[in-house]
Amino acid sequence: MGGAVSAGEDNDDLIDNLKEAYYIRSDLVERAFRAIDRADYYLDEYRDNAYKDLAWRHGNIHLSAPCIYSEVMEALDLHPGLSFLNLGSGTGYLSTMVGLILVMCSLHFVFAAF
Repeated sequence: MGGAVSAGEDNDDLIDNLKEAYYIRSDLVERAFRAIDRADYYLDEYRDNAYKDLAWRHGNIHLSAPCIYSEVMEALDLHPGLSFLNLGSGTGYLSTMVGLILVMCSLHFVFAAF
């Protein structure tokens, strides 16, 4: 799946293309995508594929297409204060972006007293 939008030269180009194709619709999702460079989740020798709207797999490493991640994030109607559990989170790319949204406006600290 994927390939719905053209490839970008860098992370910002990819996000601009996702916005233009109306995959990214909210400011929160856009900010999360811009904060996390997709190439950081690729092996060095495959980084030239990072800004394509395509899924990528290498052995046990898997990234879904950016349009899929954006559809998921928009459909979840994410906002600070919600909880999120991603079973089988793979590289952590989606979980990292979701985590940024969930703590964007607030941080929660847990202190244990012994």
